[in-house]
Amino acid sequence: MTKLRSRQQTGLTKISKPNQAFIQQQLIELDELIIAQDWQAAEFEALKLFNSTPTGLGVLERIVTVLRERCKWDKLAELLLKARNNYGLWPNGSNLQLGQALLEQGKIDQARNFLEQALNDIDCEGWANHFLGKALRQLGELELALYHQLNATELLPDFMWAPFECAHILRQLNRPLEAVVEAHEAKRRCNGDVNPLVYQLLDELEPAQKAFEIDELIECGDKDAAFSAMRRELIKHPSDPEIRLRARTILNKSESTIDPISLSIIEAELQEFELLLDAFEADLERQDF
Repeated sequence: MTKLRSRQQTGLTKISKPNQAFIQQQLIELDELIIAQDWQAAEFEALKLFNSTPTGLGVLERIVTVLRERCKWDKLAELLLKARNNYGLWPNGSNLQLGQALLEQGKIDQARNFLEQALNDIDCEGWANHFLGKALRQLGELELALYHQLNATELLPDFMWAPFECAHILRQLNRPLEAVVEAHEAKRRCNGDVNPLVYQLLDELEPAQKAFEIDELIECGDKDAAFSAMRRELIKHPSDPEIRLRARTILNKSESTIDPISLSIIEAELQEFELLLDAFEADLERQDF
């Protein structure tokens, strides 16, 4: 009686093992569902198999795969903790899997703990950096988040979401030109596929990219082309700080080479844009925005 009570208290009661050949057949059928990407049926069969044979070879790994594909993050976290606490199962990669599941549920601090441990797990290099970087970004630790995403970019050379995250972090750090470079790297890794999120990011970064091109024209000594490009972009993006800065810089440097009429027109347009922006901001304040 004492031994039985002890086993029940630790959650390690002896579980009857189904016939090994029967288990193997179930695994084969489950693999067929996974290959066919019939994830709903695969989830049902995988959970049934885990409940009957939780310590069976390869059972936990298969159900983790299925739950990840189904984005059942709460169920995945519950399963991993049950496997560890009840059966002592914690295969390589479990820190990463649980960290991602917690991150997807918004449990950022808990996720960070497991993802930091995942940095030391075999075969988790890069992936642990990426998801830890996402957690750190949400926690506001932007420089450290950028460090891990840059590592992920190097360790996962075909993974487009690492440079995509880098671009967003760099925007938050007010480093738009670097963000442009990372956004283009994310686009390159799409291998010709159209990803709307990447194109949206590039559109948002367009003024910074144009500012970069204007800088290149200035460095090459093509002041006329730089002036023309700045004028076009100022009309398209009058409130963007990067373009406005280039406008002021070029006007200050070029007063002696631009004819007075063109110079006065540009300065008048710039002042008009500034007055419109001031009026717009004042209107928003009156409306309590």
